[in-house]
Amino acid sequence: MEQTLEIDSLHRELAWQREISDARAAELRTLQEKADEKTDRPSQTCHWWTIAGFAAGLLCASPARKLINRIKTFLKR
Repeated sequence: MEQTLEIDSLHRELAWQREISDARAAELRTLQEKADEKTDRPSQTCHWWTIAGFAAGLLCASPARKLINRIKTFLKR
């Protein structure tokens, strides 16, 4: 009799642990789907930052090139 009570309690415990495990797995799946949704969409401002970086590079490179040319011509004299 005691063994059947023990087995029944173990079955209930196992069923309860399975329910918890299934609930956690379902929650993990929904979180993964939300994360996939966020990574699938590209940033709306990504191309603007690329253009701004390219323009900043051109604006910085032109004065630097002029300065280097002036220094080289000064050193050649």
